[in-house]
Parts: sequence; C-alpha cells; structure tokens
Amino acid sequence: MSQPEPRRRMRGSDAMFLYFERKEMPLHIGCVAILDGPFDEESLEVLAARFPEIPRYRQRVMFSPLNIAHPSWEYDPEFDVNNHIIRVKLDPPGTEQQLSELAGRIFTTLMDRNKPLWDVTIVDGLEGDRSAIICRLHHCMADGVSGIGLASIMFDKTRTPRKVEPSEYNPPPLPDTGELLVEGLAGIWASAAERFLGANIKVLRMAQAFTGDDSSDTMSALLAAIPDLIRPTERLPFNSACSGVRGYCWTSFPFAEVLGIRAALGGTVNDAALTAVAGAFSRYVKAHNEPVTNRYVRLMVPVNLRTEGQKELGVEISMLPLSLPLDIEDPAERMRVVTRRSTAMKTGRIADIVSLIGMSLGSLPANLQHMFAGFPMMPQPVLIVNTVCTNVPGPMHPLYANGTELLTYYPHVPCGSDVGISIAMSSYNKGLYFGITYDMQAAPDGELFRDFLVESYEELREAAGVPKALSKPMPARPAEIPIPKPEPEPASEPELVAEPVEVSVLEIAEPVTVRAAVNGIPKSRHKKKKHREQKSVKDTVGARTRQVAEPVPEPELVAEPAEVSVLEIAEPVTVHAAVNGIPKSRHKKKKHREQKSVKDTVGARTR
Repeated sequence: MSQPEPRRRMRGSDAMFLYFERKEMPLHIGCVAILDGPFDEESLEVLAARFPEIPRYRQRVMFSPLNIAHPSWEYDPEFDVNNHIIRVKLDPPGTEQQLSELAGRIFTTLMDRNKPLWDVTIVDGLEGDRSAIICRLHHCMADGVSGIGLASIMFDKTRTPRKVEPSEYNPPPLPDTGELLVEGLAGIWASAAERFLGANIKVLRMAQAFTGDDSSDTMSALLAAIPDLIRPTERLPFNSACSGVRGYCWTSFPFAEVLGIRAALGGTVNDAALTAVAGAFSRYVKAHNEPVTNRYVRLMVPVNLRTEGQKELGVEISMLPLSLPLDIEDPAERMRVVTRRSTAMKTGRIADIVSLIGMSLGSLPANLQHMFAGFPMMPQPVLIVNTVCTNVPGPMHPLYANGTELLTYYPHVPCGSDVGISIAMSSYNKGLYFGITYDMQAAPDGELFRDFLVESYEELREAAGVPKALSKPMPARPAEIPIPKPEPEPASEPELVAEPVEVSVLEIAEPVTVRAAVNGIPKSRHKKKKHREQKSVKDTVGARTRQVAEPVPEPELVAEPAEVSVLEIAEPVTVHAAVNGIPKSRHKKKKHREQKSVKDTVGARTR
C-alpha cells in the first residue's frame, strides 16, 4: 500500500510552518495513543516496515540558495528508520500523569531538519500492562487530515497484521548548490502559475456562491459575520509571550453522548464540541478573576479544503476565525449561539475569503517571506486570535498495532507566539478525544482548563437531557473535578445528600418534603404513582399521620421526594435516600409491609 510519489517543491502554505518555527513555537503535530498491552520487538519491526511505504518519510528538507524559492523535499541517502524510533520506559508506577509529562517534554523539542521531519517514541511500563506511542510529524509535511490518513498505513483494521514486503532503497545523491539554484529559479514560475490558477478557481467558486440560487443566503450570512470579523480580539489570561516549554493533558467523551446532544439541541458534532470549549474558557477566565461580560474568545478553526478523494500530503486547510461569547451561562443557549455563528461563517464562505487572502500573501517572493518570518518573536501589537481549536474526524473502528488494540487517540496541535493554549479534537472508535497543549510560561495551569472542559461538557450533556453512556472511552488522566453546587432550594424543601439524615420533628404543622440528591444535584420531583398509597390512621386526638413505604426497587435511578407529615413524634425518624432503586433504609421487611396502627397515646412511634 505505497503512497504515490509526492511533489518535491513545497507550496507557500507548507513552507510557512518552517519559516515561522522557532524555539518558542515548535510547529509539529502529533498524537498520544495508548495500547492495550505491551509493544514487543516484533511489533516494533512490523511498525518500522510500514514507514518506507510513505515516500515523504524518507525525504528531508533542502533550502534553495538565498531562499529564492520555497524549500524542496529530497530523498535522504542516510535515512535509517531506527534513527526515528525511540524507546523509553516509565519509572514505576507508570501512571498516565507520567505519560502526559513525557509527552509535554517530547512536544517541546524542535525537530532536526537534517533528516526527515518525523519520529515515534514507544513508551513501555505504563500501568495496567499497557504501552503507548507518541508520534510527531512536522506541520510542513502534513496537516491533521492527512496525518490521520497516515494512521491507516501504520496500523491495521484487524488483529491480523498486514504483511509488508521489504523494498530496496537506492536514493540519488542530494542535489548540490548549483542544482538547487537552477531548480529554484524554475520553481518560481511554476509556483506563480499554480497560485494564479488556484486563485482564479477560488474566485470563480466564490462568484458562483454569491450569484447562484443561494446567493441571498450567502450574502446575508456574510453581512451577519462582518461584525465578528472586525471586532478586535481581547487578550485573555493565557494570551502572553510563550517560552516554548510545553505541557500536555487530555480527556475524552463517548461519541454517542455527543450525538445525543446534537440531536437534542441541533447543530453539528463540531458545534457541540465548540460549545463545551467555550464554556471551559469562560470558567478559566473567571478563575483568573477577570470579567466575562461582553467578552469573547476568538478561535482559529481549521477548515479542510480537500476535494473528495484527494489524499495528497501537505497543508490543505483554511482558517475560520470564530468568536464565541463568554458570558452565556445557559449551556443550551450557548450551543444555539455557537451553531448560529458557525453556520453564518460557513454559509458566508469566510474560509474561502481567508484562503484567498493567504494566496495573495503567498505571491510575495519566497526570500521576503522567509526574511519576514525570521524576525525575532515579539508580542503581537494586535492579537488575531486567542486560541487554535481543530477537529479532525478519525476512524470510528478500532485500530491495531500487530494485534494490540489502540485504546485512545489524543491529538496534538502546536501553540505559540501569544497563544498559550491550543485544543485538538479527534473522533476515534466511538469516542471524541481532546488533547490540550499549553505553554508553561503563558498558561502553566493548562490542566485546570482541561478540568473546566470536563465540567462544561457534563453541564451541556445534562442540559440536553442526554443520559450518561453505559460504555465510554478510556478515561483521561485522573482529575479531581469539583462537584457542581446545586441551585439553592426553598427553605421548606431541605436537600438530602445521599446519606441517612435524622429528622427529629415535634409538632410540625405542615408537611415536610425531603429530597434525595445524587452528586449534589437534586433529582426530579415526587411522582405519586411510584410510591404506594399509604393508609392513614386517625388517633384519638384526630391527628393524621402519613407513613413512608419502602420504595419498589427499579433498574433506573430513583431519587424521588417523600412527603412526611408528622404530628408530635416522640422519637427521631431516620429517612434514607434511595440510589439506583436500592433503598438505603436498614429495616428489612417484605414488599407489602403491614401497617401499624397508631396508638391513642400521644408518644406513639410511627414508621
């Protein structure tokens, strides 16, 4: 399954990731994948045999003299796959915390440009007899979409590994300076012609969109998006100069839940994910004691420009600058706003406009682009975006490395300049996986944002009325997530927090409603049909006492209120909450318990 021979000359969209890269801003993408078992030597040999099927993995970058043209890809005569595969072992106990710290250190270092720009780190010693793979791939080689496609070559769809026949590798020698100069001069005209044709095709597509049957919708969406585009971007707590030292953490959610949120609230899977991200940023800003009223977070959302069937490596994306409000508390309303804004951006062809602007800037000579990008990194006087948030669809079936299943796939996207946090999302095997990359100087508390993302997602799921999935992807690194505090209840309705509460009452004139709560969240109101009818017994004084019957066990969560009306109770009555249909009360009696009559004595005890 070899790849077609790739183009040699980089396009401007590829080369800019080389030009802008520096120690403070490493520009490689990657992933962390956890395997359900050890990665033995046989698995390593199988994996190493796959890489030569990708020609780009044997090529290195060669710059033109005086940077008169964009760099080219040339086969590396000294290529050795073993120089790109590193093996490390975690110290005991080998927790996922240790794995994430290792990933942060790996994502910090710049890649060696004197050899092909990729590497793989095999991590042994992960607790639970597991292992992990940390991949890095320079952004000039591929974007997230083509990077996901490479996974189908590295791994298998079944537990039976695909056999790869070894092939000879006889690369030509690297071109000398004269050859690079001549080819660079010829490449200038070829690149100019390609940009000219590409720009014309894009203009024609945009003209068709603005003059076709849906032209009124397109124009209305564009006009609606203009205020967001011209609004200046405010700095948020994580928008400051970056050091280049990276931290990395992750989380994941069941894809079935995300589909349920989409079905309940409308929009797309991406809208649901962006809603959770916006809620997390709102919490993060509040945690830094900054206001959120009338403030926005502007995300740079990559948009795939590939046509159907296009599988060429390289960068084929545009950017969608999407501004999301931070001051919407209701998660359902927040998702409606996110859906409306993202739809307007897509309908208004904003990504095509941004791509056309990028093509215009790419028409500058390569040496000027290289010189401009080579200026020292300084704080941006005008912030363009607050963060990067990318979502790449992956395979929804399990992948295997020599028969060992990949349990997780956490993606990585770089951050840098004044962007201290970036978010990468990818779907894989019935899960939606988030990888959060953060700079240790601009946002040293990046893990706090991850925790807020979990809270925001759970709040959105509950607002959509989507039940918790029975099976979910492997949990992320353990995180202590604070239980959300319930809304204050009326004084006449005290909460019962999943623990036995002793209620001692004397001469209560009105009924008292006792509620059960699970995880601090009050449950639905009492439904009379779920409780048996209670027999009322009048005593000699004429007082009426309602007895509490033991609830019938049910397979679903039962946390209903029970009304207890008591008159002159001499002893405390212990009321227990029922969770998952299992009563907590300690008395063990049959389903149909016999009702005890209340004696005439005022101090009689009533159950």
